[in-house]
Amino acid sequence: MIAFAARAAQIGRRAVWPALGAALPLWLAIGPGMGNAFAQAAEQPYGVWRHPENGSRIRIYSCGHDQLCARILSVGDAQRSDDKNPDPGLRERQIVGLVIVEGAGRTGEATWSGRLYNRTDGRHYDGHLRVVGPDRLELTGCAIVILCRSAVWHRER
Repeated sequence: MIAFAARAAQIGRRAVWPALGAALPLWLAIGPGMGNAFAQAAEQPYGVWRHPENGSRIRIYSCGHDQLCARILSVGDAQRSDDKNPDPGLRERQIVGLVIVEGAGRTGEATWSGRLYNRTDGRHYDGHLRVVGPDRLELTGCAIVILCRSAVWHRER
């Protein structure tokens, strides 16, 4: 009985190796690309995100070749109009629907740079968006190079 089991295992191994040998070139051709596709999908910022400080929901979307834009979908605080804007003519516009990032360009694997609008003070800042995980986006705005502030937004599911 033991000799039969050993012989079956030996035959089984011989049958498996040719199958693995045939599959290996296919895996080498497709496998690395598939891993890369999953990594690229994880680093995409597109979708709906929640601002951690004021509870706003923001949609990030493609608005050109390797560019992204962001629009406020809803607010979680009492600010309904752009009343902090230094331009009196813009203070009556609604916060919901306001574009706060327009045409940010890709600067790396998972980073974009452009002008960011901060509705809480009505000012524009040079900024960067960086995907730091499948559900986390770091947004950094700088008044000048050494005066920067960052926040991590969380993806909504």
